[in-house]
Amino acid sequence: MTALFLVPGGYFFGLPQQRVVTLLGSCIALVAWHPERQLTLVSHVVLPCAPAEGSNDTRYGDVMLARWLNDLRKVGVFPDEFHLSLFGGSSRLYDSGGFSRSVGYRNIQWMREALANLGLPLLQQDCGGDQYRKLAVDGTRGHYEVQLLGVTEPRLTQESWR
Repeated sequence: MTALFLVPGGYFFGLPQQRVVTLLGSCIALVAWHPERQLTLVSHVVLPCAPAEGSNDTRYGDVMLARWLNDLRKVGVFPDEFHLSLFGGSSRLYDSGGFSRSVGYRNIQWMREALANLGLPLLQQDCGGDQYRKLAVDGTRGHYEVQLLGVTEPRLTQESWR
């Protein structure tokens, strides 16, 4: 199966015809999967909030969430029908004691709070630490895999969000 590679700020929402892959350091990926319709969101968020109002740059968490919610309205589904997962947010610059000062930490905390404010629970999380991650999502089967870079075995494999 070929793959669609998301760069920082990448955004995919729809019915995937291929795996969606991205590499994460301090960036985070919100993944949402609709079990009945196989609609899939994979994002690659660099920072929590856009520096200016009216931005349409999905590198920013607030812009990405607004776009996803707008896309949901267009196809007639609701965000609480999705199974949500969050990945990434690592830091190589800070040890565990200083992690709360890192961009990765701010990204994770912002997204958790934004989702909580929408009443949306995260079913799976693999966040923080000091390792980069490779995330591969197969929305046709509701399957994803997280690989810590430099480690040979998958860190987390989920056959389904069900």
